[in-house]
Amino acid sequence: MEFQNAGIDISQIPRAEDVPLQPIHPTYLKVLKAQWALAWLVVVAIAAVFIYFSKNLHQPTWIALISLAILGGSLLNWVLIKRSFQRKAYAVREHDIMYQTGWLIQSLRICPFNRIQHCSVEVGLFERKYGLATLSVFTAGGNEADMKIPGLTTDAAADLRELITRKTGIDASTS
Repeated sequence: MEFQNAGIDISQIPRAEDVPLQPIHPTYLKVLKAQWALAWLVVVAIAAVFIYFSKNLHQPTWIALISLAILGGSLLNWVLIKRSFQRKAYAVREHDIMYQTGWLIQSLRICPFNRIQHCSVEVGLFERKYGLATLSVFTAGGNEADMKIPGLTTDAAADLRELITRKTGIDASTS
């Protein structure tokens, strides 16, 4: 038998970028807003404590500079969060699941069902308030999720988990 390794015409390969994606639930922006507000509240509290205990920073100039830095940082952070939110989308195909995110740094993750070890649905504090959840998909070789799809309704996340469980043959009681 003669070894054969025929070439592939890459122009004939279907492009993942052409797959229509389903955007995440619009209410997830409220979750991001709550997380953003909490994070910046902590930053403001730390800055206030730092200013209070550092006598050199009691001058109005330092207080104004620190306040402007915090305000500028928080606004820039919010713009990045909002722009990134607009690109968050997913798709489920016959053999894999896809998730796209990012604005400055764009990412498209594709996870074939035959590589999935387990999956889980997590509901955070702010997500619970809005009836949302995050689907985490794990493949072999790591402790962290290879793909996390936030902003799904709890029903959609459970349905996707069930679909992945059926497609991969994972025992639902162990994942």
